[in-house]
Amino acid sequence: MYEFPPPYWITSSWRPFAIHTTVIVVAMSIMWWMARPKRKAWILDPLAIAVIALVATGLLLVYPRGRFHPAGVHVVFLILLWGSAAVSTIYIHKELVDRGSKPTMVYCLGSFFLACIVVYLLLPSFVHPREESWRRACKNNLNQIALSLHDYHDKHKAFPMAQSGKPPHTWRIDILPYMDGSAVYDEYIFNEAWNTGANQELARRVVRIYQCPSDDSERSPNDNFFTAYAAVTGKETMWIPGTPTKRKEFKDGTSNTLMVVEACGQRIPWSEPRDLSLTDVPVGINLPGDKSGRSNGLMSSYHYGGVQVALADGSVRFLSAETDPEVIKGMLTLSGGEPWADF
Repeated sequence: MYEFPPPYWITSSWRPFAIHTTVIVVAMSIMWWMARPKRKAWILDPLAIAVIALVATGLLLVYPRGRFHPAGVHVVFLILLWGSAAVSTIYIHKELVDRGSKPTMVYCLGSFFLACIVVYLLLPSFVHPREESWRRACKNNLNQIALSLHDYHDKHKAFPMAQSGKPPHTWRIDILPYMDGSAVYDEYIFNEAWNTGANQELARRVVRIYQCPSDDSERSPNDNFFTAYAAVTGKETMWIPGTPTKRKEFKDGTSNTLMVVEACGQRIPWSEPRDLSLTDVPVGINLPGDKSGRSNGLMSSYHYGGVQVALADGSVRFLSAETDPEVIKGMLTLSGGEPWADF
């Protein structure tokens, strides 16, 4: 089984790994070249090594997406980088002492520790604000999807079915006109299957409203664009197969019932009439998957620690990965009578 979300190095192609490896090799090579016994050391060498380590660290954190996963190879690279910086600084100090320059250890290691402090202070600006902005954008997507479903209900007196028509099409197509997606909606050919002809070309198109910015996984072999959001179908959910649902059926209240969830690990092409069955898919958040980049669970996202979900009242909440499966089931039912405290 494979961890989900996968470590940073697995979510992207080989290019980031190759670039980061090159950065580390070049930086460490320069440091060891500066610290080699036959080279004449200079008093500014410790400061130069600290600058090299800072620049290399910046390249590691910024390219290509800036996500930092504590369990990934990123940590190993940073340890190698700063370990080399520390050892090189000590060797250079010894060389300077042997030559009679007598630099203080405070100066040599002070440069190193000053660089460490700078990295510590700048690390949040590289990582957390960027991920926070992605999470806000994902929340806005879910909010727009939920409001669009309500706009659809206002016009048709019921929410769309998870799939409808012959051949079947997905609810993600139905709500496009209600969120500035009329152009894409008009291109969809309803009397053809979602993966044939012009509809197949449409399946490859990136529809931003269905994309979580934190999801930087690769496309499918057919180059289909995967939706980050899906419905959970079942007889007790708001997505009853073959039956449109109305607001009056939410006996638990719209603020206590889930409408749409993040499901990045399911890798569902956005225009495919496929969602998640409450009876067939294991209930859980960010469960491991059979393949890298996959999750076997009902909910999955690239936001470490949990997923975002849209409630039937249009609000969006963050659910911890530790949420009890029974609580999740209760939130998905229309009339289970679960108390708000369980949420």
